[in-house]
Amino acid sequence: MEDRGCCFSVISRHRSVRSFSTEPIPEEDISKILEAARRHVSPWNIQPVHVTVVTDSKLKSRLSDALWGQEQIKEAPVFFCLQC
Repeated sequence: MEDRGCCFSVISRHRSVRSFSTEPIPEEDISKILEAARRHVSPWNIQPVHVTVVTDSKLKSRLSDALWGQEQIKEAPVFFCLQC
């Protein structure tokens, strides 16, 4: 019960970012992000998430158009597409 305050503190500081650096993301960092996604909590520990890592600029452009013109998808060096 003592950790509850910490959890709420982290949640309350959450911010959405829609502006990205064009600097490439190291493969090691991408692997850490994918490992965190793999370890997420799910009912009965089934982890029903599939992650597609998109770095190809043409594909990111097509995804941006398909997702109502979200320009930040084109700008980000990597786009993580989550399918639950």
